[in-house]
Amino acid sequence: MGFASSTHPTRYQGKQMSIIELAQLILKDKKEMHFKDIAQQAMILDNSLGADLEVVAKKVSQALSNHIKTHDKKPTSLFRRVKSDSGGFKAGLYALIKKKPQPIVIVNPPPIGTTNMPTGFLGKAGEYGVFSELLYWGYNPAMMVVDYGVDIIASKNGEYFHIQVKTANPNGSNGFSFKIRQNIFQAHDNSKTFYVFVIRRVVNNRQLSDYVILPSNTIRYLIDSKTITSAKDISFSITIEDNEFKVNNKYVLTGVNDFSKIR
Repeated sequence: MGFASSTHPTRYQGKQMSIIELAQLILKDKKEMHFKDIAQQAMILDNSLGADLEVVAKKVSQALSNHIKTHDKKPTSLFRRVKSDSGGFKAGLYALIKKKPQPIVIVNPPPIGTTNMPTGFLGKAGEYGVFSELLYWGYNPAMMVVDYGVDIIASKNGEYFHIQVKTANPNGSNGFSFKIRQNIFQAHDNSKTFYVFVIRRVVNNRQLSDYVILPSNTIRYLIDSKTITSAKDISFSITIEDNEFKVNNKYVLTGVNDFSKIR
């Protein structure tokens, strides 16, 4: 019988491989091969096997046969004999067992607030999420050691911006409730202050975060237009329906997740 074509894997560089490992590598892109063809390829890959094809072929045949006997019908089985049309096996032919890929299981953390985990974790997670996004958008952010109305200072093109982060899980009505302390808002109500409201929600069985970025003057407009209430705290909710974000079901938000609004 003829040997395999001259096309063969590149000589393996690294630690010495076993005959089973070599056979697995050789058969990776092949439908089936005779053990002598496998032996010939193995000799090219690993010259320590020697130059006698018959000797190497015998070792390959024995290794494959022993592996199949030892691992037959077990998850560890790597090779199989090739069946013939008559119901038996083709002499000396072997193939890799095609393993079905394991499904990827995406495990989401439980929403913070539904477990015994302190809610402070939610706020800090939101801050670091915003911190990361700012880096992606080309800002140079710095986390404030002491939080008094400013969580992050971000710079870009020589300008500095004050950022307050608020994070929420869904409330009972599938909205997201937020509060800003009135005195904090008044202290930082200027053109360089931005509020980022982090909405942590489940979409297609995956948890993700959306970022609603509002400048301080938009908050002021919503207060003046009585879209949101303003007493001791500035309170409102954000709802999402058909991928449309609204404040208190009235004011339609645009540019969600667009950090270029910070300018």
